[in-house]
Amino acid sequence: MQERAIEGVEEKIYYHGEEIATRRRYDSRLLLAHLARLDKLAERATVQRGAARFDDMLAAIAAEEDTAPMIAEPTADENADALAEDIAAQQMQTMRAAALADAAKPSPFDRPDDELASVYEASGAGIGAEPEHWTLTQAEAATLRAEVPALCLRSLEGDRGDGNDDMIAELIQRAMGKPERGDMENNL
Repeated sequence: MQERAIEGVEEKIYYHGEEIATRRRYDSRLLLAHLARLDKLAERATVQRGAARFDDMLAAIAAEEDTAPMIAEPTADENADALAEDIAAQQMQTMRAAALADAAKPSPFDRPDDELASVYEASGAGIGAEPEHWTLTQAEAATLRAEVPALCLRSLEGDRGDGNDDMIAELIQRAMGKPERGDMENNL
């Protein structure tokens, strides 16, 4: 097939029953089929090893030595690729183990209601004219109330952590320096 694809086929030309000439016909489909077979062969490891050591293989053939050991032994590129794959596999295994360890840790969102943080308005003892807003857990708020009796802490959220929408909107307006609803009505 290789010879027919590369060198073509010789055909005789007849005129009135007599052979008058010959011509060579090439079949491009046959050549493409041959190239496809060569591409498949080139994917094999032994062929790639032989191509990588082509000069050494030619020298061995000229010296009438056996070339099988050259094809059987992996090339430096193959060894480097195998090492890189091993390192990548180890890194993936380490990342999976870390992800599993993180998944085993309790989430801050899975805490019981008494450990969830709430927003408290603090006023009184040493706070100043404007009340401050602190984010505390219920346990931290209880400790502060016990240690500083003059401190007034008022939860701005419900017992279950449901937000008080009016109070939150008022806090946002204060933080942004916008007038409150009542102030706007008085200015009209």
